[in-house]
Amino acid sequence: MKFSDYSEPADYSGIFWRNIEKVQSLSLDPLVVGLLSLIETTFELPNELLSCQFKRYLQNQHEYCPINLHRRPWRRLMFVFSLVYAGARSAFIRTRGHSDVLLDTWYPECEHSFYGSDMLDQLGRQHRLLRLNISGYKKLSFNDLLRSVPKYLKAHALAEKIWELHRIDLYHFLFFAFRCGLMGQHIKSNYAPKCIISGNDNGFPAIVAGAAGADLILIQNGMRAASDGSYSFANIYISMGGPQMMPARVRAGCRFSEIFYWGSIRLHHANAKIVPDPQTIASFDVLFVSSIEDIGGTDGVFKGFYSRSDERMVLRIIKEYAEGTDARVAYSCRYAAEITDLKALGLFSEQITYFAHGDHSPYSLVAQSRYTLSSGSTMTVEALAMGMKGGFINTSGNIEVNVGTLGAGVEYTSSEWEGLSLFLFELDSKVGTMKDYVVQNPAFVKEFVALMASRY
Repeated sequence: MKFSDYSEPADYSGIFWRNIEKVQSLSLDPLVVGLLSLIETTFELPNELLSCQFKRYLQNQHEYCPINLHRRPWRRLMFVFSLVYAGARSAFIRTRGHSDVLLDTWYPECEHSFYGSDMLDQLGRQHRLLRLNISGYKKLSFNDLLRSVPKYLKAHALAEKIWELHRIDLYHFLFFAFRCGLMGQHIKSNYAPKCIISGNDNGFPAIVAGAAGADLILIQNGMRAASDGSYSFANIYISMGGPQMMPARVRAGCRFSEIFYWGSIRLHHANAKIVPDPQTIASFDVLFVSSIEDIGGTDGVFKGFYSRSDERMVLRIIKEYAEGTDARVAYSCRYAAEITDLKALGLFSEQITYFAHGDHSPYSLVAQSRYTLSSGSTMTVEALAMGMKGGFINTSGNIEVNVGTLGAGVEYTSSEWEGLSLFLFELDSKVGTMKDYVVQNPAFVKEFVALMASRY
């Protein structure tokens, strides 16, 4: 059974972990072991790194894009052509410049909004720092491409045998692995980085770092369900949550050589400007932080995990709670047209104070609120790390939505708003019990820069 075959979020956990078992079983097949060994030797990759990438690919395809595991011969020429084209194009582009630290700028504003100018300035003073968007990197060496052809053909033959035995077409994975390997070789020959830093912890192609001969340092950018971060690999992982949140990641196949529990880097930057005082009188009793964009849209492939109808149920609870009590309720929007969508869906309330997307600092709102609630936003965990009170509202039945805090008693699962007041009262007793779930190192940047200086 695949992710796309069911529609009830309550079924999700069983399907996900059953898929994990299937992926693990397939990875032990001698033909698969031989295929991965061939790719490892071609690009000099650590065994554990490639194993994680293969399992992550397989798990994601099983859940979200099962068509990629079906036989589609017509795509093969397109894949090969794209590699040849990239190699030929790169032959006329010269990009040399030694850099011992490569910073992945995976979205346009990440240098300011994620890494922060203070950290980048300090890293730039002690390292030759190169900013590079790995996701958009298209260069590879034509000579490396030619040298990889015999290995590619041999890998293709093994993939054919795997198809005959398991009816799983791994051609798309071969293209991904060889493309990332060739990109990594190009980065190695042109920049020779000792390490790559990325905040794209749930999407960075680790094969690139391995083929570049560089350590991979991942800085967690958000809390997520086990499936979103399954089979992640890093030499150094900067965790947003505390040690109690890590078992779910390990169970989902993640492999981190070293873990530092330092909390949220975005919160660290915000704390330099905002110093919340839980003893002061709050401007709002409840702050709800929106978690899903296009709340009025359709669910698509994610319906079986957490649907927009699930989120609309949560928004109904917040609306009825605001209208049924004297509580001062605020709402932090996730996208520009959200208020318009809420009105169209009948989920807007005159009793709620709305803050439009981009017009406010969510952290300042947290500091002004007695409780921070969401269905699954990272802001709830960050609120707890700030010493404030926070919890989740999840009526979907899927316990994996907030798997990191599962068992902490900070999730409201009823579909009725009347029990929310008691839930909030119970959150008062949770502040001192969350130390194993939430962390926030006040010296985040200082210690990260020191770590980089000692290692690289």
